Amino acid sequence: MMTNYCDNNYMMMMLFRIRMLRILMMMIILKVTMMTVTTAMMKAAQTT
Repeated sequence: MMTNYCDNNYMMMMLFRIRMLRILMMMIILKVTMMTVTTAMMKAAQTT
């Protein structure tokens, strides 16, 4: 019983960690894309 509970807890922690990592990656990608878009818009505004 205890071993099963520990395994369940470990699995939940791993899933939570994976979810947090995925959210972090998505946030970083969003930041990078926003930065690139803003820089491109600034360049376009400068060229015009």
